[in-house]
Amino acid sequence: FEGLIRFFSWHPKEHKCALALVNDNIYIYSSNILTPLVKHPLQKKVTMMSWNPAHENILAVACESVIIIWNIDPEEKTVRMPITCALVIKENLFSPITSINFDSKGNWLAVCSPSSSKIVILNQTEFKSKLLPTNPPNLLNNKEKNNEKLTINEMDKCIRVIGAGITKVIWSPDNTRFCVASTQYG
Repeated sequence: FEGLIRFFSWHPKEHKCALALVNDNIYIYSSNILTPLVKHPLQKKVTMMSWNPAHENILAVACESVIIIWNIDPEEKTVRMPITCALVIKENLFSPITSINFDSKGNWLAVCSPSSSKIVILNQTEFKSKLLPTNPPNLLNNKEKNNEKLTINEMDKCIRVIGAGITKVIWSPDNTRFCVASTQYG
């Protein structure tokens, strides 16, 4: 037996939430009377959603192999958001994407996949150009911690975590560290 709900996400600062169903339709609920549908042709196998805490209308949607950044216009009067409100990011990503998470200021989006030992960091100001940042945040000052070393791989523009595939990534409240779930332990 499978449920109808695939993922749910509260906005961290606003009174709104996003609900993803197994058919990959996403509904945005707020105090607004209209409940818009967020749907894109590439929005298949939704795995996670993350609201940008600094922008009440920015919702990142992780799908199996793409990330879709939605700018949900509160003034839009249609039931279905037009795909012109969406930006698709698919270059330099691994599949399946299992976790995306904005930092507490909404400037960086961390992306991971169990098929890789890398955390890709996307700069929110560069979403339109679909480029990865040239200066990702310097986590842990690249010092060894618990026999693992976080280093910046300039070729891939990502942070490499030595170890197995990463299934979940969460920023610390001060944006200096990650909590990482991996397919390997010990």
